Amino acid sequence: MRTVIGFEPAKKLLLENRGLNLSDTAGSISEFSEKIFGRKMTALQYVERIVDEFRVRGDEGLKDITRKFEGREISRFYLDRGETEKAYRRISQDLRAALESAASRVRSFHSKVLSSAWNDESEGYGIRSVPVGSAAAYVPGGTAKYPSTVLMTAIPAKVAGVSKVVIASPPKVSGVLPDSVLASAFIAKG
Repeated sequence: MRTVIGFEPAKKLLLENRGLNLSDTAGSISEFSEKIFGRKMTALQYVERIVDEFRVRGDEGLKDITRKFEGREISRFYLDRGETEKAYRRISQDLRAALESAASRVRSFHSKVLSSAWNDESEGYGIRSVPVGSAAAYVPGGTAKYPSTVLMTAIPAKVAGVSKVVIASPPKVSGVLPDSVLASAFIAKG
């Protein structure tokens, strides 16, 4: 076991041990970054630049990046609970029943895993779950629909006691998210 203190040393260790070479400037990332940001970048630099744009400029930075990436305008990034509930009501009864059943099974499984915390004082080790204040889940989208990803990421976080779970998903070309994904978010909220 290794103990690492600090974000940068942890990031370095994790990247090195996973065989990732994020310093490589060859390939599509470099070409795409030059098109978007005016210079070639490694994958890591590229992601850091996007995160920095959001940190500094907030939603306006995201709107600008979306315009550059996708060539379209995004008017908003957030949906309210009412929109997820409306989507839940719009889906078919069969789909609603299937999603509710899947959600129940995911909740049940993660509740059992969470309750398996233990500690061996004499040996100095064990398992303990401590919820974070907030969590984010990325749900792939665009041309595909992944309602199960919503359930399998948001529900474990809620079961663990995370108070705020944010789901991020790219919309369809029309600019909207599929009802099945929105309905799953409604179900996951509980």
